[in-house]
Amino acid sequence: MLSLPESALLWVARLDEALRGDPLLPAWRQRAMVREAARAAASDGLMVDMVRLGGLLAGLPLRHLADFGAERHALEVLVGLRNLAANTPNDRVRAALSRMKAEHKPGRNLLEAAARGMLAHLADGGAREDARLALPLYLLDTGVVRSGPLPCLTGSGAFRAEGSPRDLAAGFHEALCRDLAGEARNGLDDLIDLRRAWRSWRRRLGPRRSTSQLPALVDYAAACQAVTPAQVAQHFDLSLRGAGKLLAELAELGILVDASGRETWKVYVTEDLKSVREEVERVQPARAGDPTPSPKPGKPPPPRPAALEADPLELADDLSGLLADTERALARIQRRLDAPPLPFRLEPED
Repeated sequence: MLSLPESALLWVARLDEALRGDPLLPAWRQRAMVREAARAAASDGLMVDMVRLGGLLAGLPLRHLADFGAERHALEVLVGLRNLAANTPNDRVRAALSRMKAEHKPGRNLLEAAARGMLAHLADGGAREDARLALPLYLLDTGVVRSGPLPCLTGSGAFRAEGSPRDLAAGFHEALCRDLAGEARNGLDDLIDLRRAWRSWRRRLGPRRSTSQLPALVDYAAACQAVTPAQVAQHFDLSLRGAGKLLAELAELGILVDASGRETWKVYVTEDLKSVREEVERVQPARAGDPTPSPKPGKPPPPRPAALEADPLELADDLSGLLADTERALARIQRRLDAPPLPFRLEPED
């Protein structure tokens, strides 16, 4: 029977094997970042709705909530996750990663070293968000994952909203292992759901001429999760009117949904985000003497999705298919468990 750290690493490896080279990786990563930002906020004692967070990223004018800064905090987490995806972590995250690497010694399992390094970083006065962001880089640097830093593998669930590093230390290694295993399983489930949704969208689209831009637009919209006519016009080099027609056609097919509720300024979202329409603030005609509305929280820049190189219809859509590489993943993890620590790989910032 596998130990708790070995079981966690196996689930992480399964997720990595499923994502590596998958054309849906950009779309999966976008959703995983939103989910993780909400999780991280919850671990800090702030509750955030993932649908509302997706709506904020889309630039939708959502109705105001007295959330004590929770959504702003989650958006700040998203900026950090975007920096990880671009391989541009800040110095604080690099410092936390260095502490984990320093704890990676012969005879000590990878996740125990990670837990010790995270706690050491906190004991030195480091921020928990930097320790969380460093963990996906540590898993990449040690060879556990190869598909890039995965945003769901930050160990957020192992943190408590309150308590000192000393209080957190009790059982932290075990909590970290359980959280990584659980989030890797959730990541696999999310990938399955995304593949099934993609198949449904492609079926609704039906056969198209080879010159049609609708299939590529479906890919682009799924990776961004929310698009506007101006954004599509710029990306595909179309007129604003032409982009609007394509988006309206996808909306008629039920692939996209107009979440703005407006005639002149539209934002289209994918089906999995359509419930955000209930959160959109309805525009009232302006009246003389009305106060100027306060600014909305800032948001990170939109993702730059990669073009699909494979037809999602050819991808497996059930758990047995996703876990077909389990033996290979387990063998690779076993080799990493038996290997000596690797040297630090990230280049220092200028």
